[in-house]
Amino acid sequence: MTFPLLAATALSVSSARTTAVSRVEAWLRRDDATMLPTEALAPSVTFMGDLPGASLVGADAYSTAASSWHADCQQLLGPCYETRAIRVALVAPDEVAVRWRAEWSPASTRWLEALADTLSWRVERFDLDPRAESAFSWRAVGNLFATAASTKCLRLPCACVEGRAVLRFDGESGLCVSHRERVDAVDLAATSRLRNRRVAADVAEYLDVRRPAQVAEDVWAVEVASAVLVGVPGAGPLDIEPLADTTEGVAALGAFAFVAACALAVSVRTLGDETGVFGATLCDEVGESAWAYTQCVADVFG
Repeated sequence: MTFPLLAATALSVSSARTTAVSRVEAWLRRDDATMLPTEALAPSVTFMGDLPGASLVGADAYSTAASSWHADCQQLLGPCYETRAIRVALVAPDEVAVRWRAEWSPASTRWLEALADTLSWRVERFDLDPRAESAFSWRAVGNLFATAASTKCLRLPCACVEGRAVLRFDGESGLCVSHRERVDAVDLAATSRLRNRRVAADVAEYLDVRRPAQVAEDVWAVEVASAVLVGVPGAGPLDIEPLADTTEGVAALGAFAFVAACALAVSVRTLGDETGVFGATLCDEVGESAWAYTQCVADVFG
C-alpha cells in the first residue's frame, strides 16, 4: 500500500509544479516578461532589485512602475525593444524562478541596418562577451564590410540584458507576495568580471530607464554607474577605447573614413537626417583627432 501512496504524492507534487509554472508562463506572455501583471499581485507585494534604491512596496507601486518602465524602454531604447522569458521553473513549493531577456537594436547601429536594407543584406545579431575586454580594430571593421558584401549578411552586435527573477507566492491566494530580481551583468561587475565596455553601457542604459519613482534622477545615475560602469575598462566618461592593433595607424583610419562616408551617404539618402545618435555627420563633429574619431566609430561598430 506504500507504493500507491508514494505514487499519488509524487503525482500531486508534479501537478502542483506544472500548475505553478504554467500560471507564471501565462502571466509572462504579456508584453513585458520582466514584471508580472496586476492580477498576479498580492496587495502587499514587494519588489527588490540589485541596486540599493531598487525597491517597491505594494501592488499599486509595482504596477505603476512596471507599466512606466516598459513604456519608457519602448520609447527610449527603440521600437525593436522586446522581452521574453527564457526559462520558468519551480525552485521551492511557493517559489518560481524566471530567467528573462530584454533585447533591442542599439541606436548607434540603426543606420547600418538601413544600409543593409538598401543593399538587400540580411542583418544577423550576436551577443557580445561581457567578460572580454573590448578593443577597436579598423581591420575588423574592414572585414565586417568585406564579409557582408560577399555573404549578403551584415553581423551586428545586439544590445541585451539578461536576469533572473525569483517570485514567491501566497499558498492560499496564489498571488505573488515577493519579487526578487538579479541582473547578470551587475553580478559580474560586483566580482570584477564585467570587462566589456559596450555590454556595460547597454546594461547601464537599461537600468537607467528602470528608476523607481521615489529615487531622484541624479542619485539613481550614481547608483547605476557604481553598479555596472565603475571598473570596466573604457567605460569612464573620459576613457578612449584602445586600438587592438596600434600599427594600423592613421592611414587605415583614412581608408576606412572613405568607406564609412560612402556607407553614410547611402544611409542619408535612405533616412534623411535620421541616421542615428550622431546625426547626419556621424563622427565628423568630434573634430580632427584620430583617437577621438576612432572612439566615435568604435561606438558605432562595437
